[in-house]
Order: sequence, then structure tokens, then C-alpha cells
Amino acid sequence: MYRHIFFLLVASITLFSCKNNSNTTNNWEKVYTNAYKNHDYQTAIVALNNLILTDSSNAQYIDSLAFYYLKKSDNYVGGKVMMEKGLSINKDNLLLMEFKSMFLMQETKNLEAREILARAYELSKKNKFNYMIATSYVTAPDADEASFKEFMKIINNILYSPSVPKEMVEANSPEVGPQVVELKALCYLTKAKLFLGMGNKALVISQIDSALMIQPNYAEANYYKEKLLQKVQ
Repeated sequence: MYRHIFFLLVASITLFSCKNNSNTTNNWEKVYTNAYKNHDYQTAIVALNNLILTDSSNAQYIDSLAFYYLKKSDNYVGGKVMMEKGLSINKDNLLLMEFKSMFLMQETKNLEAREILARAYELSKKNKFNYMIATSYVTAPDADEASFKEFMKIINNILYSPSVPKEMVEANSPEVGPQVVELKALCYLTKAKLFLGMGNKALVISQIDSALMIQPNYAEANYYKEKLLQKVQ
């Protein structure tokens, strides 16, 4: 008897849920849209979690939630879960491939990270993935002179190859925050930081100046140049 009542209850709840599922989704989509417009990241995360509850295979929701977790709230556990879920749906998702490579580099699995980034470049022809491959050589714990040469080879190809088109990327800086900059400007500044560790201030300033010639409003480049000039004085 109780089993029969249980199934009747489940059936009625299911029917009720089906009728209201569409309205619920529409409401949460409105909440997410407003939160996105207002840069209200925490509300956006709540909305996306509720949208995924109603449509667990929606790649757009999963991509967005992974982005908000990793880029806006520093929730690396949640971001990694969403990243893996998204890649199980589409292994060639460029955004999630980028995130995956970053996790692998954190785990010092640089070879695996480079394989994913090479695949991402093959799919997109975006040189930001080659840039990330280059940085993986010099940020590895076992980086040596050969690693430095490989880094320079890739970066200089981006900088000086006539076939490389203009490309805008987001540069994240703990000093000045994120900024969309031209990839070549980012390459020059990355070289400057590397040379800074070697103590070659003249070369550092020349690389920063090259970055600023490409993008005069590059906040992080201006920050480093000001700091260096203060030390000289």
C-alpha cells in the first residue's frame, strides 16, 4: 500500500515539475542575464548552478560556470569539476582546454599541458595557445637553459613572423588587475619579466618600451617601467 502511494506521489511531483521546468529556466536565465550585465558574479554563479540543475548537459551553462568559478571567484575546486564535465561533453572546447592546461601546469604535468595547447592552436589558429606553450617551458620547476631557448624561439616567432595576425588577449596582473591587450605586447612584457630575473635592466626597459609602442595604455607595462625608473633614481 505504502509503495503504491509513494509512486503516486513521485508521479504527481514529476508531472508538476515538467509543467514548471520551462518557467523556472526562463526565470533563472533572466537572473543570469541581469547579473552578467551588472558584473554581479556571485548571483551569476547561483543562477548558472540552478540552470544546470534543469539542463545538466548545456555546454554554454557549464562553460560560463567554469569561467566564473576560475576567473571571478577563485573557486578552483568548482571550476575544475565544471571543466571536466564540459570536456566530457566536448573534448575540443577551447576555453575548457585552456583551463585544463593551466591545471596541468600547476601539477607540473607540462608535457600533457603542451599537447592540449597544441591541439587548441591546431583547432583555432590562435597564437595565445603558442604563448602559453612558451611560458610552460620557463615556469616549470626544472626549467634550464634549453627551456629558455625554447621559450625564446616560440615567443620570437609570434613577435617577428610576418604571417602572425594581430590578436587580443586578456592579461591578468596581480598589481593592476586584468586588461585586454595585444598578444605581441604581452610577449614583450613577458620577456621583460624574464630578463628582470637575470638582472639585465637595460634589456628589461627596452622590452617594456616595445610593449608600450604596441599598446601605450598597457597598465602592467607602465607599472613595471615606473618601478624600474624609481630604482634607477
